[in-house]
Amino acid sequence: PAWVTASNSEAPSARRRLMVCTITSDAFTTTPESATIPSTEKNTTSQLIPFYEQALPKLRQIPGVLGVAANQNLPLAGLDGNTKHTLTLEGQAPHEQETNPFVQLQSVNAGYFQVMEIPLRQGRDFTLGDRQGTPHTVVVSQRLADHFWPTAGALGQRLKLGPPESEEPWMTVVGVVGDVQSQSRSGEASLDLYVSHLQHFTGDTYLALRTRLEGAALRRQVAAAIQTVDPDLPIFDAMPMGERVAKVEWQRQATSQLLAAFGVFALVLAAFGTYGVISYHVGQRTRELGIRQVLGARPFDLVSDVLREGLGLFLRGTALGVLAGVVLVRWIRHLLFGVEASDPLTAAVAWLILLAALLLACVLPARRAARVDPQVAIREGQ
Repeated sequence: PAWVTASNSEAPSARRRLMVCTITSDAFTTTPESATIPSTEKNTTSQLIPFYEQALPKLRQIPGVLGVAANQNLPLAGLDGNTKHTLTLEGQAPHEQETNPFVQLQSVNAGYFQVMEIPLRQGRDFTLGDRQGTPHTVVVSQRLADHFWPTAGALGQRLKLGPPESEEPWMTVVGVVGDVQSQSRSGEASLDLYVSHLQHFTGDTYLALRTRLEGAALRRQVAAAIQTVDPDLPIFDAMPMGERVAKVEWQRQATSQLLAAFGVFALVLAAFGTYGVISYHVGQRTRELGIRQVLGARPFDLVSDVLREGLGLFLRGTALGVLAGVVLVRWIRHLLFGVEASDPLTAAVAWLILLAALLLACVLPARRAARVDPQVAIREGQ
């Protein structure tokens, strides 16, 4: 998936759609980007949790639905809500806690990681037993685990949200999952802290359905399933996850495509330039090649000599280009995802295209000059 970092991706699953819709915690049709959402009698935790306990099983029963994920801030969904929090580790002094980086809180359902294809690295996923009235549990991302517990390991560690004096409950780490690009496909993965939505519910929620159904048919069935639980609760903003990611990433994708077009144009221009310069240089040696033929040089020797000289120029130019690329590559690194800025395959393809232009520029004029009558070549070169 686009939101899972390349180092965490596993074997691709069967081709399935991921449809995403939004469900608000009140009866108003408001978008997640709204500044405020009016409070109603329906957005209390005591009523929301029973609603989801009924709604999610009904969604899973829709024919063609393979799984349902719930989260208030799906990765790459374009929602930049109030999900950044500080945290305190058990046994951490106040002055140490002040240096802790912000983490991104995610309130998810059991089975969320499987539906979103986020690999489980250590420990376990949430279960329906992780609910209010039981010890609080938390699942952390690999990057967060490596940051806070690089040697001791994350499993079994305890932490809580906020400063040391906060009244937030202590939570025990029960699992470690792969890193996720939450806000953008470029840059570092976020430090993610996942809690069970049955223990820490946040209100408005994205529902992601892993399905083989088409969009329109799925929307109707999802709406019908939700309304059997609460007819006043709207769903909106339903679209495939691919479209949602494209909406968030369109500017970066447009920039990348523009740079790619310029890169292809520059490569073609360089190939023609290489051919023109080398071909002109070989053409200037027509008289020299004619004299060497008179002195007994074979056509093969003439072509080999021209090719050797051209390759020397090409290799020196390639070395300078590689050095310049190493220096300038950091300027485009933030535009790339799933590929290194120093991608050897791309560099090799560009190098082979320029090499082909060089060989044509060396061989064709040299062979043409070698086949001309030496006396004619000498007269043309004067």
